[in-house]
Amino acid sequence: MSIHGEMDRVIAEIAECARDPFVERHIGRPKTSAFFVKVLYLLLKSFSLPSERIRLHCVATTLLQMGLDLHERVSVEPERAEQGMRSRQLFVLAGDYFSSLFYRFLAERGEIRTISRLSEAVCEVNEAKMELYAVAGSRQVSPPTYLSLIRRIRGSLPSALSDLFHAGKSSDNPWRDLAPDLAALEWLADADIEYPGASIALQSDEMRLELIRSILASVRREAAVIAHPEVRLELIRAIGERFDPYLTEPLAREG
Repeated sequence: MSIHGEMDRVIAEIAECARDPFVERHIGRPKTSAFFVKVLYLLLKSFSLPSERIRLHCVATTLLQMGLDLHERVSVEPERAEQGMRSRQLFVLAGDYFSSLFYRFLAERGEIRTISRLSEAVCEVNEAKMELYAVAGSRQVSPPTYLSLIRRIRGSLPSALSDLFHAGKSSDNPWRDLAPDLAALEWLADADIEYPGASIALQSDEMRLELIRSILASVRREAAVIAHPEVRLELIRAIGERFDPYLTEPLAREG
């Protein structure tokens, strides 16, 4: 099977695992970022893992990220209406459900080291979220500070996988910076989840577009040093397909 076919199969499996009639009826179908999955797949393939192990780690890690994203949608505003309280509870429970799938899938296959490392990464994500809420409350957060926190929040899971599978190698790990940069870049381009303080730190769509173009130039340089030739070419292609429109068009959020 071609690399495109393998990635499409993984994306389809994640969508199937994420299907739940009760969740869809009450809060809608959780979104799956095809770009996030492609990055995970190519990251893992660059370490020459077996196809089945790549598939397992892509599915489990994406479900975990979906759980974190659902928790991010839980309103922090006081709720008195029964419907609002119920909606909040459902988002919490749905996030817990997807997070539990990550643990179950990996535990069934004995991937204990991955469970441990991703669990540590979740702690790192939550620490970064706490810092973000603190600086957002000060209303004096700079774009570099804000984006450094977004990189940790959005990129800690793929970065953790890269550290796990790069351990013991003498060469530098190109994914350590590349994975968080790609995650921050996608958030800037999509902004499907609006974190506190974003409007203060980024100020305008023009600033957001300028940051997208700056980070895009960086990730192209970072991707160019990946040693695995097939992964390098596919990643550069995926980056271009996803972000090149922002080089010539005004910023517009995807619907």
